[in-house]
Amino acid sequence: MIPPTVIPELRPRAPTAPAAGRAAAPVRPADSLPAQWPGLGENDAVALAIRAIDAGEDELVERLGVAAGDRKDTVALHGLRSASLAEEVALAMGLTRETASRIRRAAILHDIGKLAVPASVLFKPGPLDPDEMALSKMHTVIGADLLRAGDSPLLPLACMLAMRHHEHWDGRGYPDGLAGEAIPLPARILSVADVFDALISARVYKVAWCEREALQEIVRQRGGHHDPAAVDALLRVYGRTDLDDWDQVVA
Repeated sequence: MIPPTVIPELRPRAPTAPAAGRAAAPVRPADSLPAQWPGLGENDAVALAIRAIDAGEDELVERLGVAAGDRKDTVALHGLRSASLAEEVALAMGLTRETASRIRRAAILHDIGKLAVPASVLFKPGPLDPDEMALSKMHTVIGADLLRAGDSPLLPLACMLAMRHHEHWDGRGYPDGLAGEAIPLPARILSVADVFDALISARVYKVAWCEREALQEIVRQRGGHHDPAAVDALLRVYGRTDLDDWDQVVA
């Protein structure tokens, strides 16, 4: 078992005093928010997210993950699904339930930076051109910047996951090309869950893959895109206890 104190992003930090002359805004009760939020602006969503995390409003954080993480009904639950799967992968890797739960809560908002990416880029049915791809990749940096404020000890973890969930084990990811164990463990866990859920989900530019096809692709990326230990844990979550069934994929 890996205690939370081993992972720097899970260590509590000292509270930050509010800016002089500025009162903290109250958290809006989760049950007063509409299920779909037409007209919810970027600043409103981010402010709600930070206040919800600070106040421990799990339901509100989840609903913000739906509204802010993805803006189309077909992918609106991606943040929740990938966060939930990340928790299962973390448990399969031997992390404590408390640590796995904190990863799940923080991971819900990992795509909040997509609020700043135009819908014409996010939901383009064809390949992105180089400028569009560069803009799309900026959601990691933007998301981390958006989550830096606030007093909750969970926010540093949420900030890190927003920044690092597209780093690759082999150093070919973004935004900084980190490799191997230089990538924080929670981000390596979320990366596997994030990609797997994206593969099995329908998008405007692709059909949903079946579970076996998605697992085969994850195994193919073992040691490249993904931490081998995280891949092995994902297979255990889905009842695959060894790699023998996947030899034809990784050969």
